[in-house]
Amino acid sequence: MGAAVARVTIVHWKWAGWRPSYTLEHVRALSRQLKEFAEIPYRLVLLTDDMNESTAEQAEVDAIYPIPTQPEGISPGHGSPANCFRRLRLFDEKYSVQFGTEWVMSLDLDTLILAPIGEVLEYMTTAPAGFSIMRARFSGYGRRPYNGGMYAIRVGSYPEVWSSFNWKTSPERCKQTGWVGSDQVWISLHVPDARTVGPEHGVYFAEQYLAAPPDRVPGRIVTFAGGLKPWNKTSRRETPAYFAAYQRFA
Repeated sequence: MGAAVARVTIVHWKWAGWRPSYTLEHVRALSRQLKEFAEIPYRLVLLTDDMNESTAEQAEVDAIYPIPTQPEGISPGHGSPANCFRRLRLFDEKYSVQFGTEWVMSLDLDTLILAPIGEVLEYMTTAPAGFSIMRARFSGYGRRPYNGGMYAIRVGSYPEVWSSFNWKTSPERCKQTGWVGSDQVWISLHVPDARTVGPEHGVYFAEQYLAAPPDRVPGRIVTFAGGLKPWNKTSRRETPAYFAAYQRFA
């Protein structure tokens, strides 16, 4: 994977308490997709609470690290083990510097890569302000502007995203916006005018890609937010092309 010359570390996340559909098999499938389609040198790590000696080998990643912890009992609606506030730790330079690359990218496991993505990765990891993120599907309709499925941070950029976060009060602040989400809501509040990627780059939500006109930009990265996943029975029945594309890497 060219770790010695990599500019970016791509991070996968898996922890207990999150949706049980996420397993090491899904980590491995995404690792294999990146191996085929990334096109640029990168380092691949898994942040997890499963620190067994065989985890890295099973997941086909370069290394595993203990996942950042988060306290229990934070505000209702945003305090379940499923929320992703722990991912904000990537904005902590003292934490992210351990990966040894200039940039760190968070990539959700329910991602399907359909074509080479070198141009997308280059675009995201050259953002002048040091941050880029996937644009939310309804960002132009008074909703939160960003989606947390994929974002890249130049290590040390926007440290206030983490330093201003308070486990007791910040989740409630996110809830008060009326926006759905956790870490992506906090980022939306604190990083205005970020470089974003979307359909014009071949980056889509699954439903968005299906509904796009025939002359759409060909899909490169498809994110599956919600119940539809590229590996589940719903996909096999309703989106068989997605299911078949995913099975190549399963």
